[in-house]
Amino acid sequence: MRSITLPLTVLICFVVSCGNHSTGSSNNKKEPTPATLENSVTDPNIPARDTTKWIDNFRTFRDAVYQGNKEKVKQFFDFPVKDEQNGIWQLAYSMDEKKIGALAESTPFTEKDSDKHFAAIFPKRFINCLLKVKSEELWKTGNAETKGIADGNTTYTMSANFDKSDNILTLGLNSRSPFKSDDGEMDAAEFSEIYQFTVLSNGKIKFMRVTFAG
Repeated sequence: MRSITLPLTVLICFVVSCGNHSTGSSNNKKEPTPATLENSVTDPNIPARDTTKWIDNFRTFRDAVYQGNKEKVKQFFDFPVKDEQNGIWQLAYSMDEKKIGALAESTPFTEKDSDKHFAAIFPKRFINCLLKVKSEELWKTGNAETKGIADGNTTYTMSANFDKSDNILTLGLNSRSPFKSDDGEMDAAEFSEIYQFTVLSNGKIKFMRVTFAG
């Protein structure tokens, strides 16, 4: 009887010992950190960027520009703004070739410059058209275009486009003005001021650049 009890006791001790080691290993297991999760492989079907709030951000931007709220509008910029073509400076100087020509390439456009040239960066023609952009249509289709707004002999429209693949929101302010050509025929001059914003992963929009066409 004694010879059977001894091996049984040893076996029980061995099992308990293994259980303790197993429990200890489980308790010491580290929880994944946000950094670890960020670097882990994710489901390719899950979008990498959350741009669901960009349309609300666009509406906030539009309201701030309309109200002339300089401080709020500056939240949509990362200063200083630098662009090789100095597009924002061309707006600030109202296309004054002499002033623009005196600038160095990629001249920084600062927060102080934004305060000083706010009305030139966002002129009345831009605001009037921006207010006419149907945000619901832009949200649903990625595109929206306003009807023409006449100002003297010039007609302005705005085309808005959201490119999902590049996460870029483009606001094109287009103007059309009649003029008489050298042969006496009437023609139309067309010009576009193109504002581009990047849409961040949290849905916020940030100014990128201004370019021109026409």
